[in-house]
Amino acid sequence: MNAGKKRFYIISLIAICLLLFFTVEAKSNNPCFDCHSDIKVEIHSVLACTECHQDLQNISNFPHKAPLLPVDCGSCHGDLSNEYEKSLHGVALKKGVSDAPRCKSCHGTHDIKSKNDSTSQTARSNIPDICGKCHGSLKFVERQKGILSANPYIAYRKSIHGEAIAGGATKAAICTDCHGSHNLKPPNDENSLVSKKNIASTCGKCHYGIYKVFEESIHGKAARAGVSDAPTCTDCHGIHAIKSHINPKSSVSEAAISITTCPKCHGEGSVIEKPCRNCKGAGLERTRKRLQVKIPPGADEGQSLRLRSEGNAAQGGRPGDLYVRVHLKPHRSFKRQGDDVLYETRISFPKAVLGGELEVPCIDGRARLKIPPGTSSGTIFKLEGKGFPHLEGWGRGNQLVRVDVDIPHELSKRQQELLMEFAREIGEKL
Repeated sequence: MNAGKKRFYIISLIAICLLLFFTVEAKSNNPCFDCHSDIKVEIHSVLACTECHQDLQNISNFPHKAPLLPVDCGSCHGDLSNEYEKSLHGVALKKGVSDAPRCKSCHGTHDIKSKNDSTSQTARSNIPDICGKCHGSLKFVERQKGILSANPYIAYRKSIHGEAIAGGATKAAICTDCHGSHNLKPPNDENSLVSKKNIASTCGKCHYGIYKVFEESIHGKAARAGVSDAPTCTDCHGIHAIKSHINPKSSVSEAAISITTCPKCHGEGSVIEKPCRNCKGAGLERTRKRLQVKIPPGADEGQSLRLRSEGNAAQGGRPGDLYVRVHLKPHRSFKRQGDDVLYETRISFPKAVLGGELEVPCIDGRARLKIPPGTSSGTIFKLEGKGFPHLEGWGRGNQLVRVDVDIPHELSKRQQELLMEFAREIGEKL
């Protein structure tokens, strides 16, 4: 280490030691600590009590009469004090609003620490909780009815920004990033960081790439031109309760974007601020309607019937079409095979052997079927033109009649004798 640097470090160390000495000495000789020994002064420890409590300068007899006048932080922090006086909070305080925050509401009193100290009330990770002291109180929000429409603190805590801060991500957006700190203004003030005019550039401080894309979009150009209904970041993403686009509950999720978010202004460039209960601003109301549907002859399983203009209504256009899908209910006697219909029945042994006639049901009446002698079990007969009508074209399918021979299980003595005689006649040995 060269002599110059060594001399610099020695002088700096001596200066720090002297500063600490005089600070401790000032504290030890300070009559305030005779009564207020429990007060721990942090970043302002280099200041005398009278520099903040200036009314003490004219007091010689201690202990003084309480209370002291409010501290004027503007005597040192003039620029910030001027910003605060013009802010939403400062204006409210001038009007006598008891809920309006003062300097000590956010920074503390004697225990004020640097914002770079992680234990400071105004440390970056602690800012949401400081704002939440007021904006997270249900009673406070209720008293501000007409100004606050919801509980912003609770909404923020559940947002992607709030969850990131809670998880230790120090660069995630906090209240002061969007609203400002001492110069906070209401959203309807055009100079507010969260006004319609400025919200995109405010979000763009972190999301610069997306901001530049938005600026060149039809929405961004409309917003820059002063179109009051032009959608900006918060119209689509929400305000405090912003969620990731991959979150199903997000207003910009794949499912929500085209169903609920974009239809808010219907592509018309305007948003209905106070939607009615029935349509919720969509301009369309969901209702139930019973229709008579004509089923054409020959309609088959799975076919769709188109009913023109009976589907969902549309903004600025004709309603869509309704498609009715056909499902066939099983029948206890008939089975469909394309345009043919199958009917299964049984015939007696004598009729199978000797032949005869059989009356069978059809889908539109009855028909007589001639059974030839020697009919085997499982034989299928065809009744032409007795099936289903051809859906596309003329004519009808056929009815197929499958017959099975009914073998008797219990025979009378006479019936057994006759069958034995028949067996002997054909040379059957039983």
